[in-house]
Amino acid sequence: MALGHLPLGKFAAGAAWLALQVMAHNLGIWVNLMGLQGAHPRMKTLRQRYFALPARLTRAARRWLLALPVAWPWKEQFLAALMRLHALPLLA
Repeated sequence: MALGHLPLGKFAAGAAWLALQVMAHNLGIWVNLMGLQGAHPRMKTLRQRYFALPARLTRAARRWLLALPVAWPWKEQFLAALMRLHALPLLA
């Protein structure tokens, strides 16, 4: 969580940094539980495989397209998790 950078010299800056780190960690756990339903990888694995995505986001015909590499080993898992996350109902 990069807590080595925490002592910033000012309490408010350190508190904001820690709050953002906790929110990012919780979001990663939520994506793991909701999207990757069979596997339970660690946060470092999530960052390396899914969050640091080797893809290109393009726009064509007013639609956003995610161009994934053909030989990316986690392509099927990522697409299945993305479909599960898209299927979740929106809270209003």
